[in-house]
Amino acid sequence: MKHKTPDLDELHTDGGYGNADNDRKMDELKIEHVQTAIKGRTTAAPMAIEQTDETIYSVSYPRQTVTSQATKTRFKACFDQSVCDQCPLSQVCSTIQQKRHQVLYLIHEDYLRSKRHQAIMRIPPERRRIRPNVEATVQEFKRGMDNGKLKVRGQGKTRIFAFLNAIGISFGRVFRYQRAETDPSAKKCKNDPKFALFWIKWVVKNLREWRTSGQRTVFLSHGSRVI
Repeated sequence: MKHKTPDLDELHTDGGYGNADNDRKMDELKIEHVQTAIKGRTTAAPMAIEQTDETIYSVSYPRQTVTSQATKTRFKACFDQSVCDQCPLSQVCSTIQQKRHQVLYLIHEDYLRSKRHQAIMRIPPERRRIRPNVEATVQEFKRGMDNGKLKVRGQGKTRIFAFLNAIGISFGRVFRYQRAETDPSAKKCKNDPKFALFWIKWVVKNLREWRTSGQRTVFLSHGSRVI
């Protein structure tokens, strides 16, 4: 994706894309990963981690912010025990009690995860709900099918149907988005299928013209194939 769109610097995904491998890849490619619909357990003692230097992290809890120290294999953040004793969240805190401090051990991946969780709060509110609606895409693909079954048979016809449907859905969404940007009153309008239908008819018309010697050529993303 970064190779095809080198200007990509922000990516919005749902809760299923969050993992350590993706975090490392996003960090390597300098892409801000904005994750929505995050599910799972939440802690009663919220924590935030910021990287201030290559080997230094700033760890914040509700009542304290400390700087980490490097150990042989990871990093250690030491919190003032007297402050922690007065904190009402001390019983649910993820720190470990040692002789003189409350200690939290972390690695770079912990920082990347915290950065991903906080990313949605660093962007304007109007841009926090722009993730593609994948669930609606599946619904649009199945629209018009009786019992969810295709009206065509064969691999070639199924591919043509899928490509045409995807083109219509994509162009229709682009059209509605641009119309909403130029005309605020259009934001509440229902989906207008006219634009998508125009492109479907255009592609069908050209597919008929692509027939050669009684054979039909299907143009795919990796080339053309005669079926």
